[in-house]
Amino acid sequence: MDVEYLKKNVGVALAEGLADTIAQGPPDAVDYLGKWLLNYVRLQKESKVKQAADEKAKADWKPYAAQEEKAMKVCSEKEQLEDAKKAKEEAYTKFLEGVKDRSELLDRFCVFLGESIGVDSVYVGEKQERPAGEATEEIVSYVASTASQRFMLGRILKKDQGTTFNILAKPEDAGDEGEEKKVKEAPVMCIQNVMVGPDAKKTFFFKGANTGAYFATALEYKAFDSFENFTAALPAIEEIKKAAEEKQKEIDEKKEELEKKMKEIEDELAKLDEADNPKKEEDKKEEGEEARKEEAEEKKEEPVDEAKLKEEKEARDKRRQELNTEKEALAKETENQEQVPDWKTEVFTKVEAKARDMVVCLDTLGSFKQFSAPMLDKIKSSCKDLLPVLEQCDKAMFLVGLERHFALIKLAEECKVDAPEFKRQREETKKELDEELTKVLEDGGKGYKQEGFKYTDEDVLFHLAKKKVVALADNVLALSKYSFFKTEHLNVVQALLLLIGKSKTELSYMDGSISLHKIQMLINDKLIEEIKNYNPRDLEEAHKEIAKVETLIGELKQEDLKAENFIISEIFSLVKPALTIRKTVEEVIAKKKAEEEAAKKAEEEAAKKAEEEKKEDS
Repeated sequence: MDVEYLKKNVGVALAEGLADTIAQGPPDAVDYLGKWLLNYVRLQKESKVKQAADEKAKADWKPYAAQEEKAMKVCSEKEQLEDAKKAKEEAYTKFLEGVKDRSELLDRFCVFLGESIGVDSVYVGEKQERPAGEATEEIVSYVASTASQRFMLGRILKKDQGTTFNILAKPEDAGDEGEEKKVKEAPVMCIQNVMVGPDAKKTFFFKGANTGAYFATALEYKAFDSFENFTAALPAIEEIKKAAEEKQKEIDEKKEELEKKMKEIEDELAKLDEADNPKKEEDKKEEGEEARKEEAEEKKEEPVDEAKLKEEKEARDKRRQELNTEKEALAKETENQEQVPDWKTEVFTKVEAKARDMVVCLDTLGSFKQFSAPMLDKIKSSCKDLLPVLEQCDKAMFLVGLERHFALIKLAEECKVDAPEFKRQREETKKELDEELTKVLEDGGKGYKQEGFKYTDEDVLFHLAKKKVVALADNVLALSKYSFFKTEHLNVVQALLLLIGKSKTELSYMDGSISLHKIQMLINDKLIEEIKNYNPRDLEEAHKEIAKVETLIGELKQEDLKAENFIISEIFSLVKPALTIRKTVEEVIAKKKAEEEAAKKAEEEAAKKAEEEKKEDS
C-alpha cells in the first residue's frame, strides 16, 4: 500500500529528479536532489495557476467568439466582393478596348452600370427624327436595356411626353435667355421621388405610376454612320482607290529606281573590298598554275611603290565612306516613302460627322431607393468613358456597311447567270414542281392541288427565287445588323415579312409607325425556316395585308435594286411573284366566300319560305 502511494504521488517527480541528479553529477547529491524537488513543486503550482487563468479567459471570451467569427466571415465576403468588382471593372475596360458593334456596347454598358451601382433598371434611348405628315417630329427610341427593362426596347417617347426631352434640348431650342442658361447648366436630370414635387405631374410612366427615383443624362457624340454619308462615301472611295493606284505606281517606280541605285553602290563597295583584300595565293590555284607563275614573275619585275599603295588605299577608304553615306541616305529615303492612301482611313475626310444624341436613363421605380452622390458620380464617369467608344463603334460600323456593300457587289457577280443558264434553272424548277404535283394527284390531291391545276411561270419564278434566298441565308440574316436602310429597301423587307404572315403590329411602334428595331428583331433563323415553308398558294384565310404589300413594292424594279443591294433584289425577286400568285389566290378565296355566303343566304331564304308555307297550311 505504501509503495503504491509513493509510486502514484512521488514516483514521477522522484524519477525525473534522480535522473537529472545522475546526469549533472553534483558534489552533494542529496542537497541537489532536495532543491530540484522544491523547484519542481514551484513549477507545478505555477502551471496550475496559468492553466486556470487560461480556462477562465477562454470562458470569458466564449460569448464574443461567435461575433468574432461572424466579423471575420463578413470581412472575407467583403474582400471577395471587392475582388469580384475589380475583376468586372477590368473585364469591362478590356471589352471597351475591342468592341466594334454599338448594340453590343450599349447592352454591356447597361448591365455593367446597373451592377456597379445596384440598380436593375438601366436603359438607353436614341433621339431620332421621323416623318409626321409633311413635317418631321423628334422622338426617343429605346435601343438597349438591362433584363428588367426589355419591354422598353422598340418603344418610343414623344417630345411632349414626360421630362426626358428637357436634357436633349439644344440652346437654339430654348425660348428665352434664362431657359437657354438652364439647358447649358443641366445636362443631367435627377428626380429623387417621381411622385412628389414639380416634376411629378410631368413624369411619363410606360407601366403605370409608381414610387421611386429617376435619373437621365444626355450623351452627344460625333457619328458618321448614316445613309447620307454612305451614299457620299461610295464615289469618294472610288476616287481614293484611283488615287491609291496612281500613288502605288509612283511608289513602285521610285522603289525600282532606289533599288537600282542601291545595287550600283553595293557593286562598287564590293570592288573596293576586293581591292583591299586581294585573293590569297591558294585561292588562285583555280586560275591555273601557268597564270600564277606569270603573275608572280610580273610582281618580281615591278618595284613596289609604298607611297602609291597608301594613296590608293586612302582614296578607296574615302570613296567607301561616301558610298556608305549614300547608302544610308537611300535606305532612309526608302523607309520614308509616302504610303498608299487607305480608303478605310481617307473616307472619313470625305464625309461629315454629325452630332448624334442619346439618353441614358436609370430608375428605382417600385422602391424608395434614391440616387446617392457616389452613385451619381459612377453614372457620370461611366457615361464619360462610353462616349469615345461610341465614336469608335460608329466608325467601325460605317466601315462594315461599306465593306458589306462591296462584298455584295462581288457576290452579285459570282451569282450572275446568263440567259441559257437561267432558262435551264427555270426548266429544272418547273420539272420538280410538276413531279411533285403528279405525285400528289396520284394520291388523290389535296388543297389547291386538284385535277386540272397547273403551275404558272410565276410559281416557277417564286420557287426558284426561294431557293436562292434560302441559299443566301447568312446574307439575309445580316440585314438584322444594318445601321440604316434606304426607304425602298426597307419596304421590300417589310413586304416579305407581311407576306409570310407577320402583322403590322409586329413591325410597328405602338402608334403604328414603322420600327426598324422590331423589323430587325424578326430577321433571325426562324425567318429562314418560315421562308422555306411559305407557299403563297395555300388556301387559307384571306391575307389582310396584300394591299399593303402591293403598296410597299409599288413600281420597284429588280435591276435597280440589284445595283444598290444584291440581297434586297433577291428578296424582291421572291416577293414579286409571290404577290402575283397570292392575289389570284385571294380572288379564289373571295369567290369561295361569296359562294358560301350566297348558299347560306339561299338556305336561310328557303327555310324562311318553308316556315311561311307551314304557317299558311296550318
